[in-house]
Amino acid sequence: MTPTNITQLTQTLVLITVTLLIWAGHFFPWHVIPVIVEPNGKRELKRLFAYIYGVGCIWLGALGFAAINQAIGLAPVITIGELTAIIIAAFLGAVLPRIVKRIRDWQVSLGEKIHDPAK
Repeated sequence: MTPTNITQLTQTLVLITVTLLIWAGHFFPWHVIPVIVEPNGKRELKRLFAYIYGVGCIWLGALGFAAINQAIGLAPVITIGELTAIIIAAFLGAVLPRIVKRIRDWQVSLGEKIHDPAK
């Protein structure tokens, strides 16, 4: 069977979900679970738990694609192209919040320079 428009839409929704889950991981209040947070007070996940969360999101995307393939009558496996798309979606979810934060910090510093020219 060939992918239909609804299949492509569903695959796109899976990719958006992976991106948003990774993005949300940057802003989730992880400090409510003290065991998984760095003890330095920065409210960041320990590396191991951050990797588990990220890989779990990628696996969730892979399971979504496998379920879509099974629903349209294909074997419940994913192709290299689909896996690459999932990894790119996860990459965007990890990088975009950092870019947005840098832009925000730059705008704040620019605003401070405008209001206080001595800086």
